[in-house]
Amino acid sequence: MASDGGGSKLYVPNLDSGGESAETKGAQMLRMLMTHVAIRVVQGHLEGLGNDGGFAPQASNFDGSCGSPDLADLLWAMENVPLGDGDSWISAFMKKNPVVALRVLEARKAYCEEFDYQQMRSATRELIDSGNMSLMREHANISFGNDENVRPGNEGGSGGTDQGTGRWGNDGRSGVWGAFPEQGRQ
Repeated sequence: MASDGGGSKLYVPNLDSGGESAETKGAQMLRMLMTHVAIRVVQGHLEGLGNDGGFAPQASNFDGSCGSPDLADLLWAMENVPLGDGDSWISAFMKKNPVVALRVLEARKAYCEEFDYQQMRSATRELIDSGNMSLMREHANISFGNDENVRPGNEGGSGGTDQGTGRWGNDGRSGVWGAFPEQGRQ
């Protein structure tokens, strides 16, 4: 449940028939993200990134082919196995290369521990606030007739009870071109 900080709670219905909350869906998305990051971390390790020399001579041969069987397996899996929920990717990769798959598991666990959830929350709020501000400006431009997509002479209609006419009416005279192409077609 989302809260405004003042004690009142926003009612959020379950997102699907399985009864999962938005927070559960978010956790599933984070699991997928952290798996992706862990795969890239292990890829970097196998390529030698983060080593003192900054490169691993075994990662690639002179002809550009992959010199490390572990890296070759990982690159193949990255290109050919869908990430899915994260766990399914690791399960499939574990059948190909269990040692590197365990490295991915450990990297995912470590990244989960060091992930900055407060920074994510702050960044999410900033994205929502800036998106809302931009969308409200767009709404104001449309409402006050400053939008180039509004047809001249068809600025009326609130869309409330007057559904037959105006900008959002269904009489084929939609005032916003292209926003809802099916609008007004019967």
